[in-house]
Amino acid sequence: MYKATRPYGNKNRPLSQDDSGALNVNVNSDALNVNFDSPLRLSPPAVYPSPSLITPYESKLRGAPWEEACDFVHDEDVYLHVRHMRNYGDNVEIIASTLGSPSSKSGIYRSIDNGESWSRISLSSVVPSGYILSTGRSVINITEGSGGTRTDVWVKTDFDASPEEGWTKVIDAASGEFSPSYGKSIKGNVVILSVYGVKNASNPPRHIYVSQDFGETFSEIEVTPLAEIPHPETYHLHDVEYDTYADRIWLTNGDGTSSGMQYSDDFGETWVRVDWEGGMSTQATGILALADKVLFFTDDKPDGVKVYRRDPTNPKAPFDPNNFEQQYILPDLMATSGTRLASVAHSNRADPESQIDVYPYCLMTIMNTSESDGTGRLIASPDGEQWYQIHRLKQGTQFYSNVARPVSNDPERRIFYSVYDRDLSQMFGYTAKFPKWVEMR
Repeated sequence: MYKATRPYGNKNRPLSQDDSGALNVNVNSDALNVNFDSPLRLSPPAVYPSPSLITPYESKLRGAPWEEACDFVHDEDVYLHVRHMRNYGDNVEIIASTLGSPSSKSGIYRSIDNGESWSRISLSSVVPSGYILSTGRSVINITEGSGGTRTDVWVKTDFDASPEEGWTKVIDAASGEFSPSYGKSIKGNVVILSVYGVKNASNPPRHIYVSQDFGETFSEIEVTPLAEIPHPETYHLHDVEYDTYADRIWLTNGDGTSSGMQYSDDFGETWVRVDWEGGMSTQATGILALADKVLFFTDDKPDGVKVYRRDPTNPKAPFDPNNFEQQYILPDLMATSGTRLASVAHSNRADPESQIDVYPYCLMTIMNTSESDGTGRLIASPDGEQWYQIHRLKQGTQFYSNVARPVSNDPERRIFYSVYDRDLSQMFGYTAKFPKWVEMR
């Protein structure tokens, strides 16, 4: 049974159910009775939205101004690219960075009124804009360190401070670097970051960083000691997810014979390893915990989504491999080629309470190709069970992505997402309204 109408922080609020066990939830204020033993067949109105629904923009990385390409324009010449969205009270908080703006105005900007007004919270000359997240009480900025890789994490909590003040460095990664696409989970006061980066036999990326105070402080945890890693030359961490239903940390790693999956029920003090050789998790690069299942978005064939099904009345039960299965396989791929798709950004990377509070959901993941003969695509789900392709991306060796997904307080149901094509050294961004799910009886 889903906790679909129970926001985080209100876990004691009773669910409304009928005698058959079906949930009574609301979709656009119209009562809808949902029995998950017989899930509704839902479909977006358009599998591939028309150009009027999806607006692509293109710009050379660090290139020309984005007058026609940016997501928001502030103060006439500040071109803002959305990096994070979340509910903020009854409104929407948006965190954005500048691209193509005057250097005197560059940095990170924050809006708490759905983009109507903006305040500048950083100077690029003091703390360069990196991968940006928000907890609602703090803004987290993952930037390059002295070695030129993304090893540094900065946090700001005082938004009344001037842009050049109030930033505190809280992490200098002990191994690897932080990925711009995965390895991040924010659930209420809990923030967890995992390292990724180039595999290194002498110091493989194997650390996570855990905060229980909205990112103000972090503890460093070595997931697997170096001496216990069978193939350190192919080992690095992939994604991490804090599972609020089980009070559990899920973690995956790659690649090949070093692929694996493990979980911790004591915030990383001890780990239960359930997959070491990658036979189950398919070196997943995305994890999403729902009340009755945990989804794993694959980084190897078969491309798609795997699911661990569990009893929602006992989510802390030990992992049972008999309940792990392939849920969805992406269609029409070049099955005979070497192409594979990796989940490089999913919409619940942070704050599902901003999104999973009304059924049907707005779950999304970008499945990108790292090969030259494949095509990435954006897939979406209303229930964590049925998946649909809603947009195809440009063909090419796409790498790194960001999804700012619709939040329930946004009446426009806006999506902001982007992918970086490393062959073309070009960023491709897309804006759209999330499709309305239509019940198909």
